[in-house]
Parts: sequence; C-alpha cells; structure tokens
Amino acid sequence: MQARRGGVARCGWIVVWGVVLSQGARAALAQGAEAVASRGEPVQIWLVRQVIGLVILGLSVYLVALVVWMFRRYRRSEAVPDALVRRLEDWLERRRYAQAYELVIADRSHLGRVLGAGVRQLGGGRAAVQRAMELANEQVTLEMEHRASYLATVATLGPMLGLLGTVYGMIMSFGVIARSAATPQTGELAGGIATALIATLEGIAVAVPAIAFHAVFRNRISKLALEVQVVAEGLVERFGPGARSLHPLAVSALSAAGQSWAALPDRERPEE
Repeated sequence: MQARRGGVARCGWIVVWGVVLSQGARAALAQGAEAVASRGEPVQIWLVRQVIGLVILGLSVYLVALVVWMFRRYRRSEAVPDALVRRLEDWLERRRYAQAYELVIADRSHLGRVLGAGVRQLGGGRAAVQRAMELANEQVTLEMEHRASYLATVATLGPMLGLLGTVYGMIMSFGVIARSAATPQTGELAGGIATALIATLEGIAVAVPAIAFHAVFRNRISKLALEVQVVAEGLVERFGPGARSLHPLAVSALSAAGQSWAALPDRERPEE
C-alpha cells in the first residue's frame, strides 16, 4: 500500500512538472513568435527551426544517457559476477548441489542465464547441455545487441536532422531574396547560410560519437559472450560431465519445489 501511494505521488509530481514546463515552453514560444513577427520573418519557418534544434538536443541527451547506461551494464563484472562464481565453486566443492542449482536458477546475470539453461539439461547428456547454453548465450547476446542498435538509430537520425536544418537554412536565404525588391546584401543572406551550416554541424556532432560507441559496444558484447561461454562450460563440467541421468542437484531442487517426475520431459527423467 505504501509503495502504491509512493508511486501515485511520484506520478503526481511528474504531471505537475510537465504542466509547469509546458506552460513555460508555451510562453517562451509566444514571446519568440512575437519577436520574429516584428522582424518580418515567417513564424512557421521560425517554429521549424526551434523544433529541429530541440530534436537534436533531445537526441544528444538520449545518446549520453544510453552510453552511460551501457558502460555500466556491459562490463565483465556484470556479465560474469565474481560473487556468483565464488559461491558456485564453494557449493560444488562441498557437493551441495541443490544449493548450487537454486543459486544458478535465481541469478539473472548473463552467466546465470547461460549456466542455468545448461544445468536444466543435465539429464540429456553433454550435447544437450552444450546446445542449451549456446542458445541461451545467443539469446542474451541478441538482447544486448538490440539495445546497442539504438546507437545506430541515433547515428542515422543525426545527419538526417542536420540535412533538414540545411534545407531550412537555404529556404531562409531564398526567402530573403524573394522579399527584397533589389539585390540583397551579403549580410542578409548570411543568416540562412549560417543556419544551414550550424544544423549540419549539429547533426554530424551527434552522429559521429554514436557511430564510434556503437562499434565499441558491439565489440564488447562479442567479447563478453565469449567469456561467458568459456566460464559456463568450465562450471557445468563440475556439476557432472556427460551425465545421462538427472543430477542429484536437480533431483533435490525439484523435490523441494514439489514437482513430480511426470511433469518432466522424457529425456530429463532419471534412469531407473
């Protein structure tokens, strides 16, 4: 109940801040539109410029937040927790297979998910264990690569927004020519040209780091997947290499969970 009240309170504050920010943004846009109208510049074109700038700014903030999050999550200490490896080795040395099984199944790290998939197939032999771990490793790797693809999306959108700003700047310059009765001065055209160049620069400035970090994290994901596979294979061998019957750790864990042998697939039932 307290957690629900806390969530409602947080949502309320978010709504309040959203209303305040929207009112402030509306007032700022109104003042800017009045200033633009006083200079004779079309308000619609000015609004397009503000929207492009805000979108590029939003992409920049999103890029920084995503890179920081990936640096914290895509590292060896998160994929292969030392605490998990130490506790598993301790339980296996003491032949406490039920505790080791429960520890692996409950862990949601990269190593925990891969090793858990292999442990569940101990009754099917070495080939089944190896295949299960490979599939689990591929699944986790695909999830990580899916998040990393957001960087590629930012890298694609940045230049496109910059190109949009470039077109807008050219429209500004040609608009000055169209509104001038005589030949316009160079200074009158410089505003549109400067806007086009600045927008292009902003788009490239967002795209270049996104491309670089995308390559960095793709390589890091591949390296983590290889390390997890190596560690998982070493640990699963200690559970019982090539076991044809269900391992005692699985028997104890399933019995504690109240599951019956009839609920298991045929290849995972113990040999009688």
